[in-house]
Amino acid sequence: MYLFDSQDHSLAGGELVSTAGPPASANPAHSIFAALLGEERPIDMLTLLSLLVLLLHVWLLTWLLRPVEQLTPAQPLMMEVSMLAVSAPKPAVAPPPPAPPPPAKKTPPKKTKPKPVRKPPPPVAQ
Repeated sequence: MYLFDSQDHSLAGGELVSTAGPPASANPAHSIFAALLGEERPIDMLTLLSLLVLLLHVWLLTWLLRPVEQLTPAQPLMMEVSMLAVSAPKPAVAPPPPAPPPPAKKTPPKKTKPKPVRKPPPPVAQ
């Protein structure tokens, strides 16, 4: 960063403030850090992009060409079974038979008495 836009710089490397250490070109770790954070060059970006595309293609090919695992169906196990005749012990007391359900009582329907028919009174003649 420059304080003034001039062609001659008072400090080495055009720095604004002097750091009491050696110049940036003498320290290789500082030059790598400056290269990573400095301005990008198109050839470096093209190289990195090409490397990324190449690695993605290699990863995709290894994923596509990976052998498929064969699934084996489960095989049933054969078991030998023998039946033995064993007499079952009889119960000492037989269970009581279930109680019959109580008979349902039918109530006869109540008969309603018919209403007596009222005869109208005879007409009175005047």
